[in-house]
Amino acid sequence: MRSFSRSWTMLFCFGLAACGSGGGGGIRMAALTQTNAPAAAAQAPGMAEFLVGLTDLMSDLDPTFADGSGTWGELCDGGGVVDVTVQDLAPFRAASVGDSASMNFRACAFELGGEGFTLHGGLSFAITALTRNGPDDFAVTLAVRLQGLSFTAPGVSFRADGEYVLEVATEDGETYTTVVSGPSVTVSGQVGGESIHLQALDFRAEGTVNETTGDFTYTMHGRLYDRAVGGAVDCTTVAALSGTAPDYPSSGEVVLAGAKGSKVRVLVLDAVRVRLFVDADGDGTYETTMDTTWDDL
Repeated sequence: MRSFSRSWTMLFCFGLAACGSGGGGGIRMAALTQTNAPAAAAQAPGMAEFLVGLTDLMSDLDPTFADGSGTWGELCDGGGVVDVTVQDLAPFRAASVGDSASMNFRACAFELGGEGFTLHGGLSFAITALTRNGPDDFAVTLAVRLQGLSFTAPGVSFRADGEYVLEVATEDGETYTTVVSGPSVTVSGQVGGESIHLQALDFRAEGTVNETTGDFTYTMHGRLYDRAVGGAVDCTTVAALSGTAPDYPSSGEVVLAGAKGSKVRVLVLDAVRVRLFVDADGDGTYETTMDTTWDDL
């Protein structure tokens, strides 16, 4: 039986768990106030974990196409099956532009870090651009589609639908640049006993991470929707959020704009503390200042 790398699932699925949020046309804008400012600000830090987790992309690409085109079923470690279809275009048995793969998970159970996970639904991707000068010098772009991809784990259950573009590049196998952008992604489900409904439209996040030091920077732009916030906000990164993994960002600034000119300015003081400035009436003046921590957001 051919072997399909399950790290593909980790790349796409955990990424959405970390950053899936936002919304576009037709979604009501949130009125930002002192009450919902922390919930709005909480959308920022999860992106760092997502970007850090995508750097080993090429190590999974070539094995996926090593056996050429075909369709097969693979038993999952903890039960269930994943149906895999691979289209391998010339040059054969190696990742190249035009190659694609799709997976349909049928109660696919596995373990990671001592915890059990189960997947249902579909995930597919196609390579739209690829250049490489060696194993540690490459740039690759994938078009990713999620079709009812559902994920369950202890305390977490969600479903993801939509599409996005994933770009990863490095020149030395140490420092990676990652861009995630797309027209539409929706994530809904339960996290820690709380219902979530998150959407994204026309979003873009760009980050850089050094795998040796853990240093990272990232920016976020787009219209973000979170039911917990009460509507959508427009997110603009004023100064790139930066830090050292696995810690939270230690510097940076993001501005969130809501209904009727209301805004929340998120100023990172250090890897523990965050200061929020709230303009609830939209007059251009931040009338409320709130000091909090990343953990409390």
